[in-house]
Amino acid sequence: MSLLNQTSIINCNSKCELEELWMCMGRDHRTGLPNKLITCPLGARNTSDSCKKARCEYVFIPLRNRSQINNTGDDYIQRQWKKFLVIILILMFIKFLLFFFGSCCIFFLSY
Repeated sequence: MSLLNQTSIINCNSKCELEELWMCMGRDHRTGLPNKLITCPLGARNTSDSCKKARCEYVFIPLRNRSQINNTGDDYIQRQWKKFLVIILILMFIKFLLFFFGSCCIFFLSY
């Protein structure tokens, strides 16, 4: 756990809820890609660690609002089904109109 304390910077809001977690990583000198956790520079830790500045004893992970959850929830599925049924009803109504007016036109044109 002490490794995480040295290699990360935690940022919170005023209610001590987690907003960001920054990880300090070293780069491979050949590829330039991050390859290992390193101790964060002291300057970065002192200027960015808002949880320490707010004197949060604990950091809470906030629950998401229902509106922030991605579109896989039950509400989303119900809305999609409603849209689908409305489209089906509209298509059935158009088919009925075409059938009715087509029949009327044939009836009047036959005389």
